[in-house]
Amino acid sequence: IFEQLTNVQQSQAQFDPNGFWSIGYARDLTPRQMAILRELYLLRDQLAQAYDLPPFKVLSNETLVQLAQKAPNRPSQLSAVSGLSDWLIAENGKAILEAIAAGQRADLPQRPEQAPQDMNVLARYNALREWRKKRAMTRGVESDVIVPREALRAMAENPPRSFEELANVPGLGAWRRAQYGAEILEVLASVPPQEDRSA
Repeated sequence: IFEQLTNVQQSQAQFDPNGFWSIGYARDLTPRQMAILRELYLLRDQLAQAYDLPPFKVLSNETLVQLAQKAPNRPSQLSAVSGLSDWLIAENGKAILEAIAAGQRADLPQRPEQAPQDMNVLARYNALREWRKKRAMTRGVESDVIVPREALRAMAENPPRSFEELANVPGLGAWRRAQYGAEILEVLASVPPQEDRSA
């Protein structure tokens, strides 16, 4: 348990308030919906810290985007959003509605300038994607069935080094960890450090 809490605290220490821009499901949102998403994203981090849980276990990215799109303004409308449990609505429904209302009033967010891509992150992502492609071909399924793209991105940016750290990767449930965890760790360990050629 201590190890899990340590992993959660490390994850929260690296919280990026602009991270909502990289949520894959958010590509088609309007600027106003992005403002709502930002408020919900910040709220999710606060709840994650309060509950000592990884943010994705409080509210998934998909649920955040649904909330931003539907923008419910009454408690009764929250139950129509998939991924919101009755318990979460009872405990935090008011805070969720307040975050949505704040997003409706807030200034529209400006996308931050993109930093040069980290070559190490790119190398890890490409290695994981190639592994996933081969695994999918072997099983005769779509690549996302093996591991979702968001999980690949998360592991490329913050590579797990143990099965315990794999448990903090969004979209990588117990079954996927049992099936592919050892292979994923092996792939990540095999990627050599990349030289920065941009200089």
